[in-house]
Amino acid sequence: MAPAPEPPTGPLRHALVFVIHGDGSYLFHDEGGKPLEADQVALERARATAEANPEAEVFIFHQRNRGTLELYRNGTLVLRRGYRRDSGGLEAEIALYRDLTRIAPSADVQRLFLYFGHQIPERPESGYHGSLPRASFGLQPLADGLAGFLPPENRFDLAVLSTCNNGTPTAIAALAPRARYLVASPADLHLSHLATGTLAHLERREPMEAGLLARELALAAFQDLVERGSTIVTISVYDLDTLAPLVAEAAVELQARLAGAEGPREFYDCGEDPQFSSLAGLPGVTVLYRPPRFGRERTKAAHSGLQCY
Repeated sequence: MAPAPEPPTGPLRHALVFVIHGDGSYLFHDEGGKPLEADQVALERARATAEANPEAEVFIFHQRNRGTLELYRNGTLVLRRGYRRDSGGLEAEIALYRDLTRIAPSADVQRLFLYFGHQIPERPESGYHGSLPRASFGLQPLADGLAGFLPPENRFDLAVLSTCNNGTPTAIAALAPRARYLVASPADLHLSHLATGTLAHLERREPMEAGLLARELALAAFQDLVERGSTIVTISVYDLDTLAPLVAEAAVELQARLAGAEGPREFYDCGEDPQFSSLAGLPGVTVLYRPPRFGRERTKAAHSGLQCY
C-alpha cells in the first residue's frame, strides 16, 4: 500500500535504523499464556518510536523471506516497500538506506542502530536465516554491516542488540569501531525483546548524551522484564571506548575456544571463570541484574555484565 504524498520535511536531528529479524521462529507466550510473535511485537514498538519522533528519520527493516522496509520522516510514514535479501548480511538494507536517506553524511545528527533477533553467532555460521539456510551470519558481519549505514570515519552513538547472550567480549571488540555505546544482554532474554519506549520524543530531551540515553533505555527494558517474568534478567550498558581495550585478550581467547568446536555452547558469567577473573568489576560496564526466582542460580547475588562460553 502506497502512503500519502510526503509532507514538507522538517529538521532531521536523529537517524534511527531498526533491523528486526523475522526469518525464523519467534513465537513466545506472555505472562498470561497468550501466544505472540516477538518480531511482530518489536515491529509495532519500532513504528511507535518512529511516529513519536518528529525530528527523526527512521528506517525499519523487517527481515523475512521477502523483507519489508518502512521509512518514516518527521513522525510520518513516507514509504513502505518490499525488498529482496540474497545474503546473510545487511547488503540489501544498506543499499536501500543509501538510496533513500535524506540525511547528509556530514550532518550533525544523533545516530542509533537497533537489532532485534535471535542470539547472533560469535563466529559467522550458517542457519541463522530460515529462508537462506546456507547464508553465513555472525557478530563480525553485523559489525561490518553497520559501517555501511555510516559516513566515513563515523560511528553510531548507540547500538542495541535485543538478542540473547550477546553481551560478550566478542561483541564489544567487533562493535567498538562502529558504535560508542552498546546495550546488550549477557544472558537469555525472555518475553519478547527489549522495550524501546524511552526513545520517544528525543527532541524534547536534548542534549541527550548517548551514554545517558543507553542507561535510560536499559533501565526501562530491565524494569519491564522484571515485572513480567521470573527468569534471570540481565542487561548491560557498555562504554565501548573504555571497555574494548580491557576485553581484547579475552575476545581473542574466546574465539580460539570456538576454533574447531562443534555442538551447542554453554554460556555463563565471565566473572565465574578463573581465566577471566579480571573481567569482573570493569570500568565501562553498567550492569542491571536480577537473579532467577527458581533454580540453582536463584541465590547468585551479582553478575559481571559479561557473558563467556
